[in-house]
Amino acid sequence: MELIDLITELTKKGLSVTLEYNQRTERLEGTIQIGSKTGTGTLFESNGAILLTTRYDIIDSVSSYEDIAQVAFRWYDNYKDREPFGTPDAVWLDYFMEKGWIKIETQTVYKTIK
Repeated sequence: MELIDLITELTKKGLSVTLEYNQRTERLEGTIQIGSKTGTGTLFESNGAILLTTRYDIIDSVSSYEDIAQVAFRWYDNYKDREPFGTPDAVWLDYFMEKGWIKIETQTVYKTIK
């Protein structure tokens, strides 16, 4: 798969991708929302592979929406106990629930009224 094919797949699934040519790196790069502590990720091609770089220069090889969702979930899972990262980014919430990676629990709290 080529970068443009992956970007097409991502946009069809509802992810927003900003595509730019980076003068410094001399390559085409796509910026996508990952969420949690990393914020965004940058997609680019290198030596025939599509790579996704996130915060702290973490690089993952990706080839599908599912691969990127797993990276997004890893960021969410690693930082969910820190504020303000307790809720998955809105672009991933439904997919994480569909995959069974998260669920919504409702807690009832009773308060006295005087």
